[in-house]
Parts: sequence; C-alpha cells; structure tokens
Amino acid sequence: MQVYIHKHIDDLEEIISKLEGISEKYHEMTIFQDIDWFKHCLKKSKSREETTPYIVEITENNKTIGIIPMHLSYRKIMNVRFSILKPIGRDHSNYVLPILSKEYCPRKILKVAFERIYEDKDGWDCIHWEALPKGSKMDLFLKSERNRNVKWRWLAYSPRVELNRDLEEVKKGLSKKFLKGIFYNERRLKKEGDLNYHVVDEEREIEPILNKFYEFHCDRWEDSSFRSLDERKLLMQLVMGLFERDLLHLSYLSHNEIITAVELGVIDQKNRYLIMGVMNPDFHKYSIGNIITYKMIEEACEKGYNVIDFLCGDEEYKQKWNNVNKINLEYLIFNNSKRSLLYRHINSTYNSNYSNEFLRYSTLRQVFVKLVIKGSAYLFSSKDKLIQRELFV
Repeated sequence: MQVYIHKHIDDLEEIISKLEGISEKYHEMTIFQDIDWFKHCLKKSKSREETTPYIVEITENNKTIGIIPMHLSYRKIMNVRFSILKPIGRDHSNYVLPILSKEYCPRKILKVAFERIYEDKDGWDCIHWEALPKGSKMDLFLKSERNRNVKWRWLAYSPRVELNRDLEEVKKGLSKKFLKGIFYNERRLKKEGDLNYHVVDEEREIEPILNKFYEFHCDRWEDSSFRSLDERKLLMQLVMGLFERDLLHLSYLSHNEIITAVELGVIDQKNRYLIMGVMNPDFHKYSIGNIITYKMIEEACEKGYNVIDFLCGDEEYKQKWNNVNKINLEYLIFNNSKRSLLYRHINSTYNSNYSNEFLRYSTLRQVFVKLVIKGSAYLFSSKDKLIQRELFV
C-alpha cells in the first residue's frame, strides 16, 4: 500500500470523483463524506481561522482504497504556535469518518496510513478528532493502538429516533406525557387557524425559506453567525448543491400562512439528519419546535426512512425525542516530536477533561511540572520568534 498526503481541497474532489459505488463499496458512508460538505466545512473553518487541507490517501495498485480527510488548524498557547489536525467538519456536529474500502481490512488500511502520518511528525503536533462514533472502524483501530500518545474520553450522545412505517410503534418509544403536550399545543393552534407542514421541493422556495431561517436564528441568538452576509452565502451554496442532488430536506411549519418554524436537514439513503432548527419567537409558547419535529417524524415514517438523527449533542430537547443514544468519543493523538510532547503535557496539566492524573500529584510536584512546561514553552516561543526574524531578513 502507498500513502500520499495532499494539501489542497481540489485533490480531495478529484480523488472522490474517481470512486465508484461509494456508498456500497466503502464502510460507514454518510452524507458527511460528501465533497460539497467537505468544501463547505473547510470554507467555514477558513472564515474563522487559518487552515490547510491535510488529506491522507491510501492506494493499492494505483487504486484508492482509503481516504482520511483532515485539515490543519493552529492554536497558540503560552506564545507557542501548535499545529492541530482535525477531520474536515464543523466542530462536532457531524460524523466525519475515514472512507475505507470494504475489499480490504480496515485496520490494515488505517495502520499503514497512521505510519505515514507519524512519519510527518514535524507537520503536526496533535490530532483532535471530535464526535467519533463508538464502535466505528476508526474507534476500534485507535483503541487497539492505544498508548500514552493516544488519549480519549466520552464526549456526548447522538440522540436518534428509530422509525417504522407504523407510526404507532414509534410513538410507543416516546414519552406519553411529552406527546400529550405536543398534541395539546397543536389543537390550540388549529383552533386559531390553519396549521400546515411543508417540505421544500422547488428551487424557487429555497431562498425565501432560508431568509426566514436567518431571521429566526438572529432573533434567537445575538451572536448569530448569520448576521454575516458571507455566512449566508456559504450556507446557500451548500443548500443549493444538496438540493440539486436530492440530498436536502428543508421543511417548515406555517400557521395562517405565517411561517412559525424552519428545519434544515439532509437525507442520506434511508436516514435523515437534522442539522439545525429555528422558531418564530412569536410562537415559542406553543413549543412550535416540538410540533415540527413530530411532523417530520410522521412524514419520515410514511416515506420509509429508518432513522431520524439529531446529531451529536446533549441538549434537553434532543433527549426528549430520543429512543436510542449513540455514544460519541473524543480522541487526542500525539507524536514523539518535542513540540507534540509539550502540547501533550500542557493538555494533561491544564485541560480539566484530561488532568485527573496530574491532580493526584503532590502540590510540590504540580508546581515543578508547571515550571518545566512554562520553561519549555518559553524556549519554543523564543525559537519561533528567531525563525520569524530570519524569514523576514
């Protein structure tokens, strides 16, 4: 097997375009391994921070058998600039997994890939992989390779509703009290006028519905990213691309022709993923978000979908709908370079999620460890400044 590291997003597009029967011939494929999704997320990341694509391609006899889509981001701690590898994906809102051929042992593909990644230890200081589904091929591989350079922790649940064409069977897995409240509010609204659920199926509908989406999001969140025209443009590009390939599920609820809630989601084979929902603030007292979610479940059952997935997150409203919780893990992977070693010690000392061992040290030892870390950081930052000066001379 050969392994190549690509540093341009167009390389990923070219590689993926050559794959045939991608959903049938590769493990654990979802909408989040889609090239348009990758490009959208990379653009989002670049709008917030400096990023560089880092795409690992594994081949056999000139045939691509594996892809690990990542990007480099940069973090400054104690005046030291660290290079962090992350999967291409927005934070932990989706499940970005390596693309691995079913014709080969996943562990062998990943082992060869990581041997090459570790060889490039001067190019990165930590791999930070959020929301890795427990039991996935990547999770099983990392567990088998676990050592002092591989740290992990439980991160969050991914609540999901497993569907059935018989809606009554699905309702049995949900709280009767919760459903009773939804039906009560639905009856209240119907007494006051027409209540209708809509699914966008024409291109001309997309822009006005997304404009309502932006409006409600900005009403709810003072720091909404959608106050930016650039952010709206990025989302519109993604939505239009998904719509053209029948991967978009954009739905909304109206009451007397007033839009009360909008839900942006995507469709992947027999699964439906809920990306983000927003509500008209004038209808909050009716728990309008729960009503539109119930309507989506109802529609999904009729159309024969298997799952509605709320994606990673422990928000209370998601748990109310949950009848299955999938566990997501966070992995931190370090290498043997001195800079990576420093980052590992900073993480295990100052990151409360990983500092249990450090906190068991005596006070004197804790002080000593912190002094060593600060001294090492000072040396690295001085070296970085010297290199920068030489570059500009």
